[in-house]
Amino acid sequence: MDTARAHALHVLSTLPAASTVRSPKQTRFEDNADKAARIRALRAQTPPVSWRDIEAQLGVPQATARRWAGE
Repeated sequence: MDTARAHALHVLSTLPAASTVRSPKQTRFEDNADKAARIRALRAQTPPVSWRDIEAQLGVPQATARRWAGE
């Protein structure tokens, strides 16, 4: 039992911390969330930034930008 415990503690100490491991999928979702927030901010301006300008600035298709903005 002591051997199993020592091995388990060794394995646990060699694992990376959970907060430092980020998959590419998580990064992509975070980037999309940032872009969505920027789209909402641009549309909230007076006068609102056009969908064509948003597409040019952020590289997000107009249909996607509208969906992310909730319109």
